[in-house]
Amino acid sequence: MILAMGAAHAASRPCMDWSCAAIEVQADPPAVRFLLQTDPPSTHCSIGRRTSRDAWGRPQFTQLVSLEAPTTWEDTDVSLGDRPEYEIRCEFGPGRLDTTYRRALVDLWWEQPADRGVVALVVDEDSQAALAASLDRLEQDLLDDGWGVLREVVGPDDPVASVRERLQARWEETEHRLSAALLLGAVPQPFAGHIAPDGHGEHAGAWPADTFYADLDGAWTDRQSRGAGSRGRANLPGDGRLDQSVLPGALELAVGRVDPRDLPAYAPLSPTDLLAAYLEKNHRYRTGEVRLAPRLWATNTFRGFVGDQEVMAQVQQHALRLFGQPATVGPDLVGALLDPEGWQVAMGAGPGGITNAKDVVRTKDFVVVSANAAYLGLFGSWFGDAATTDNLLRAALFGPGTVVATSWFSRPSLRNDRLAAGGTFGDMAVDSAQGGASTHFQLHGDPTLRLDPMRPPTNASLDCTPQGPRLVFEPSPDATLGHRVYRRAEGVPTWVAEERIGITPLDGPLVDASAEPGHRYVWRVVPVREKHVPNGVFVEVGTGVRVAGSCP
Repeated sequence: MILAMGAAHAASRPCMDWSCAAIEVQADPPAVRFLLQTDPPSTHCSIGRRTSRDAWGRPQFTQLVSLEAPTTWEDTDVSLGDRPEYEIRCEFGPGRLDTTYRRALVDLWWEQPADRGVVALVVDEDSQAALAASLDRLEQDLLDDGWGVLREVVGPDDPVASVRERLQARWEETEHRLSAALLLGAVPQPFAGHIAPDGHGEHAGAWPADTFYADLDGAWTDRQSRGAGSRGRANLPGDGRLDQSVLPGALELAVGRVDPRDLPAYAPLSPTDLLAAYLEKNHRYRTGEVRLAPRLWATNTFRGFVGDQEVMAQVQQHALRLFGQPATVGPDLVGALLDPEGWQVAMGAGPGGITNAKDVVRTKDFVVVSANAAYLGLFGSWFGDAATTDNLLRAALFGPGTVVATSWFSRPSLRNDRLAAGGTFGDMAVDSAQGGASTHFQLHGDPTLRLDPMRPPTNASLDCTPQGPRLVFEPSPDATLGHRVYRRAEGVPTWVAEERIGITPLDGPLVDASAEPGHRYVWRVVPVREKHVPNGVFVEVGTGVRVAGSCP
């Protein structure tokens, strides 16, 4: 069974049970309103706003006000388009000894950038050769979504330091616009530290650490003996396994891994077959073919402190931040995943082994069950170390159904504020691992995917008029605020940002009068919508459609 990890989790209670700040936003005049409710009654609450981040990426807050609760308070020192981050702390009980806090990222009609940054596709040599067409389609999908794309082909036995050096070089080449890396296939796996996040000393040693690739400027070393470890997890000087058990600095990249190796439960399918299946699933999901209900399912078979105070507290906070409503809780995760309406998020926790969370789900279930969820969070002993045979977390990516991302949740706690407001699974990974956390957090799946993708416009074409190139397209059914058009000269590297053409949203043709005659361009038409989330309202920019050409 999994073991409790000290008092650090003791104050982690569901917001609705201990301290809740209902948040509202208004446009005229701009304001953020907090309705503080506590049960039991608190001695007092304070609200702070983030002003900076420290060297480890941890937010630093400046207190705005100290209040008794329940009460209402407004922050009027805001403007439309802002995205402030708050921390609400409440003290309660005799002597104010107990404290609970909540962070909230609030959107006041904040506009999501159409430029996502740059993603590196890091692919092993065999997958690059065998899946060229699928990888090319993924690259085109990413370009449609506003990402610049680079590709790095690596060998399965390359030193992890050399893979990181290549990412560092790309980071410099793109003028630090590289912000994500998707590891596909047999990409070398870093290991680091001497840790046992699941509380089992017999599982202590160097755990998988893709955070080594995510931290491009931190000081990582391989000079110390960190112990003999267990089950092949020894960490000795010069063995290629890093010394650090705690991140040495803030993360620059959102890293996700899709690793189909060592999954005999899927036999006779090969790793190449499994990766091809994931890439097909990825394409269907990111282009809006997959539609899942905005809700969260949870199954938990832990009891006592771990089950009630740690797991379910985080599950309910996750549900409230993402969907503004509590999780649906029940004993049958597998049955829930068969619901054709699906779940944007599903979570399961229970005493575990490498291939199972007891009475929750098993690796062999994913082989046959069409699991209808986008993100699947799982927690239990042993399987958090994903570099293991038939590992539960990795296996979930390759079965039938819609699962495109998984992670081991609770240690550390998931930070999903940006994910809730149009961000990516990679944003959640970075936010969860920041702040001096352990090196072990891994996202399995594509870090560029979002929770509720918009369907792109279709049938884009170009014709020439006396006024300039005219773009014609069929609108996206999700574009409640119309469409925008972006342009890049053909041949310019995709890591160079596009320029926006015109400022007025449109649902019909656009004439680009600024295009130079005879110059070839790539135009991208993207849908835009206003989206209401539990912590405000934001303007979302979705996946677009591209068309290339020139006019004389």
